[in-house]
Amino acid sequence: MSETKQQVLFVTKSDLSGTAGHNIATKAIVTAFARSERINFTVVCPEPRDEFPTEVSDAISSRTYLSERPTKPTLSQRGIGVIDMLQTLRTVITTEQPDLMIARMNSVFLSPPVLATYYDIPYALLSRGTAYKSLRFSSILTQIYKYNVRAAAEVYVASNEIKQDTDRLRKPAQSEATFLPNAVDPDQFFPTEKTVARSTIDLVEDSEFVIGFVGSMKPYHRIDHLIRSLDHVDHSKNITLLLIGDGSELDHYKQLAEDMRVSDQVVFTGFVPHTEVSTYISACDILYGVSDQDSATPVKIFEYLACARPVIARNIDELSFINNQNLGRLVTRDPEAVGTAIEELWDIDPSHRQAMGNRGREYVKENRTWDAAVDRILDDFL
Repeated sequence: MSETKQQVLFVTKSDLSGTAGHNIATKAIVTAFARSERINFTVVCPEPRDEFPTEVSDAISSRTYLSERPTKPTLSQRGIGVIDMLQTLRTVITTEQPDLMIARMNSVFLSPPVLATYYDIPYALLSRGTAYKSLRFSSILTQIYKYNVRAAAEVYVASNEIKQDTDRLRKPAQSEATFLPNAVDPDQFFPTEKTVARSTIDLVEDSEFVIGFVGSMKPYHRIDHLIRSLDHVDHSKNITLLLIGDGSELDHYKQLAEDMRVSDQVVFTGFVPHTEVSTYISACDILYGVSDQDSATPVKIFEYLACARPVIARNIDELSFINNQNLGRLVTRDPEAVGTAIEELWDIDPSHRQAMGNRGREYVKENRTWDAAVDRILDDFL
């Protein structure tokens, strides 16, 4: 006689078809839950602006869409959104009767903890950022976050900073938050032989030493530091930057490259579909992931490592394994420090650099996969 699967409900306000980092990370988490053979899985999410991801739709039991919301909602529109989510969630709960509700925290998130408490459903909260203290009306948002963490049986956080905040907000009798860093699906991000990848994308030559970046062109990704690092690198080393992505600062970075007279060393690709990103990563010798964000481990770091490429990342505790495992270089947010790291990695014998990349892929396969993160959560409840 087969064992009855538990019913799990996942709630998010992220568009699962979106291309920003938080959208992609949420889709990866949802996909990992949908793959699990331990559960029946239902999703409540916004109606996607693009096509709903097939890897999710093919595996979930059902999905329900929230009403479309403006990109920059007013206070009254946020209130309407809360009511809409309350009504939608209540309908789903009475229909599906979930054994567990999991929610990815949003800045204004009231309905999930209210209904989880009312219907006595175990509530797991995924807290991946610090919007509760970095956006406007932070005092109100912090109270909303406090309500969520106190309603949750378990809170899973992406950084030590969020853990410290969360533990301070929890009731004394509650357990501490669990550190659950960002991760990757190594079946989606995998290495391609470098010359094959370069031939496929046809943007860089085999003779070039290529430093790549993948992500949105926004100030906090410090692309300016990467471009400025070229002033601190030996010009005879034939270095090229391959900058993959689109965003608000793209024109600014193009102008910066022109002003520095390094435009011939910088390739801007614009938007690249996420399914093709691993090929672009594989075309690089090393990858750059230094960020101003204190509140999470960048997903891109694990995508780089899964593609067996060494990384240059910011020196924070959550990324200390990069030094410990010799997977690249950790640096301060400074162009000269980035330039020094590039020089050091350039000087390494190519076979040793490839071995560094291979260690990175093995590390994430063993320690940083979304499937393992999902199993960790399910083990706590089911």
